[in-house]
Amino acid sequence: MNPTNGAAMLSNGYRYYYSQLDAPMQSAYEAMLAGVKNYADTILLNPHFTLYESAISELVRAVKLDNPSVFYLASQYQYSIDGNAIWYKPQYLFDRAALQMMEVQLLDTVDNIVNNAIGWGMSDYDKELALHDYLIRNVAYAADSQWQQNPPEIIYTAYGALVNRQAVCSGFAHALKLLLDRCGIDCLVVTGNSFMPDSTILISHAWNIVNINQHFYHVDATWDAPTNKNPAELFHHYFNLTDQEIAIDHQWQQDVPSCYATEYNYFVHQGLNVADESTLMQWLQYAIGNRNPSLVFKYSGGNSTMDNENLNAMIADSWQQFGYNSLSWSLSFNDRQKIFNVEFSYG
Repeated sequence: MNPTNGAAMLSNGYRYYYSQLDAPMQSAYEAMLAGVKNYADTILLNPHFTLYESAISELVRAVKLDNPSVFYLASQYQYSIDGNAIWYKPQYLFDRAALQMMEVQLLDTVDNIVNNAIGWGMSDYDKELALHDYLIRNVAYAADSQWQQNPPEIIYTAYGALVNRQAVCSGFAHALKLLLDRCGIDCLVVTGNSFMPDSTILISHAWNIVNINQHFYHVDATWDAPTNKNPAELFHHYFNLTDQEIAIDHQWQQDVPSCYATEYNYFVHQGLNVADESTLMQWLQYAIGNRNPSLVFKYSGGNSTMDNENLNAMIADSWQQFGYNSLSWSLSFNDRQKIFNVEFSYG
């Protein structure tokens, strides 16, 4: 696919925040987006825009969240009023010559990723999983000491994630939306706060909501990305969660689609969800009896206090019946989402 066709397809991505605006604001949104795509220095929002001046910031936010391909649009802007006319004066992160080349580079990168990751006959779930896994394998989270890109805002964008392969949460979220837009799968960027993994520190955060088979799910590629402790890890802890599940460590305020379905949660869909301790004991005995190297599962046993201590006790009670000289194991545990990874070593 050539860049022109790619750009046309990306421009038709899912525009959730546009859909939440009233008719005058939608007209102003269209005027703003058209001008930004042409790198206009000033954009006339009237006669479309007849509301209040402070709504310009709401429009900028909606355009940026709905359209990750306009990665070069800064949140800062100026405006002027001439009679009844309101002129929006955008700020761009790069000059026109650089932008034209970078846009082609981004769209070529999107095409290459999608063409290599997506095969014929794949379901929307499979496409989402493949693109999620591409991101967490290939994009590094930009730690404080790495925020040296020029301009630094680029790590918040799809360009930073997909071309430079270095981004913060906003870059991960915009990149996943851009890739899913390319596949025709509805996806929006959600902004709010999250507790950092293994921490009580609350930080600003961004993630996605995706529509799979007419049901919405939360997906957070940033928190699924490998950690510095073990860069080979591939997590799906935050792949297609309900509102109730993700609210354990995420907060959001804007009105977004409700997420209540569980069918396409990674652990449910892959058959890795355990609902009670008796089933878990059966799984442990099967894994140990067959000398499986590992066991990964999500525990959804209601009010149970399943944790590392309880799981260690269950493993200790189950292995000696198999006649092994010894068995050692190590556990990693997402306490908030109740996801366990057990690595076994047999003697």
